[in-house]
Amino acid sequence: MLDGCVELVCAVKDRLVAEHKYGDEEEIMEFFSFRPLNKDSVLTFSFLATSNIAEIGFSSQGYGDDMTTMKVVNRNVVEAL
Repeated sequence: MLDGCVELVCAVKDRLVAEHKYGDEEEIMEFFSFRPLNKDSVLTFSFLATSNIAEIGFSSQGYGDDMTTMKVVNRNVVEAL
């Protein structure tokens, strides 16, 4: 499962780099790098209709209380996701 998540993040980064829209300040790679993905892990992507902000959520125990979230405010990254 970890490979799929890393592939998604790398694909978004590669696309933005190719379009010269990626900044080194992006923290998505760091957000996922220390989270173990097992068979019960859940990833959520929320896109707010009224803004250019996305929210990524991660839980290693299904839809439990350990859900960690990150706001993505870079419009280019949100569009690529």
